[in-house]
Amino acid sequence: MTDLPREEIFQLLNLIAQGNDKAFKRIYFYYQPNLSKFIRYQINDDSSVEEITNDTFMALCKKPLGYDGSCKFFTWLCAIASNKCKDWWRKHSRQPITQEIDEVIINSIPDDCKAILEVLEHRELVEVLHECINKLPSRQKEVISWVFFNDEKLEMIAELQKCPLGTVKTRYMHAKLKVAECVKKALLVGIYND
Repeated sequence: MTDLPREEIFQLLNLIAQGNDKAFKRIYFYYQPNLSKFIRYQINDDSSVEEITNDTFMALCKKPLGYDGSCKFFTWLCAIASNKCKDWWRKHSRQPITQEIDEVIINSIPDDCKAILEVLEHRELVEVLHECINKLPSRQKEVISWVFFNDEKLEMIAELQKCPLGTVKTRYMHAKLKVAECVKKALLVGIYND
């Protein structure tokens, strides 16, 4: 997602700090659809997605000057939303369910799986990918989400996750390999059961 111009963001945040509703609405209506999509990737419950989206924007309203410009504004919003999602999962003590799959995830699967993938219809493939991504540890899911849905660089993810770049690269690599292996196994089982 493309951020609003940096100068405009800072101007809007200053206005929000002064209680300007129009400035808040500008940011809300610009970022809300993609932020909701990011949250839906982690939470499979429409009312909870709406609630977490609103909670994220409320956090922005409480501390609009908390954004320092060291990353994309949308990435900063996603970091807040990610923390809200973790709180939601702790409260509901369930494993996250992946809701949306991007074509990029399909393209990230190693080539030896591609021939098998062509056997399945799109809907079946999406179900398999949902299951496989759901099996990932939360930090690996987070990396995949930021890379594929927010087009974020691994360096920025390392800053957001407060860990070394090498750790993020390892999480990303392991996540891709785990998804590929899971898809491969699921598809082979499906072929032999037909």
